[in-house]
Amino acid sequence: MMNRLRHYCSPLLRLFVFLLMLSSLLACASKYISVNQIDSIDQVTINKIAIVPFGVDRMSSGESHDLAGEGAAVLTELVETELNQFYYLIPREKVVLLLYKTGISDIQKIVTTLGSELDVDAVLMGIVTHYQSRKGNTYAATEPASVAFELYLISGKNSELLWSASFDKTQKSLSEDVGNIISFLQGEWRWLTTEELMERGVKQIVNKFPGMRQRKKLKKLKPLNPSLSSDTG
Repeated sequence: MMNRLRHYCSPLLRLFVFLLMLSSLLACASKYISVNQIDSIDQVTINKIAIVPFGVDRMSSGESHDLAGEGAAVLTELVETELNQFYYLIPREKVVLLLYKTGISDIQKIVTTLGSELDVDAVLMGIVTHYQSRKGNTYAATEPASVAFELYLISGKNSELLWSASFDKTQKSLSEDVGNIISFLQGEWRWLTTEELMERGVKQIVNKFPGMRQRKKLKKLKPLNPSLSSDTG
């Protein structure tokens, strides 16, 4: 009788431990990300977006400023790649040319100008606040990669801040961060480069972009970005 009871309880115990681990993993994943949005975000139509090439934190200087500048270029490319699958993005060259011609530097005026001249639903801006390169190699790093950035989605109609998100993470070893357990069990855990860490952060952030969940469902039926269908035609 006791043997049968132990045999029955063992699967339940394993399930209980798994659920505890899953809960812990979700908590670890979310602690690196912060997202805020207006209450009525579900009623806002966002199809056409102008992305202003991202910048760096004004407080950074010297080598850290140069690295952050490199990170800003990487971040711009990563975000464009991810969003272009689900939204219509104004070509970066067109955005840059318009800003160059107008010579505007004030954020609100930039948003107003892009909104009226390009007829966009929203303008996406961002800054890199930290971008520290990994020191060492894939499996033996003396200093891990560290990345922090912020994104701001602003209405192209009335300049209202619709949504904002931030990512701030310094990679840690498995013993320091249980959030790495999934990669470890899959045999994929390693010390990431700054670009790889930023890419993972961007993918997590984009998943929380307004309307993204619905668009991913619709994309299974047909592409939302006209450029995608035109390429195949």
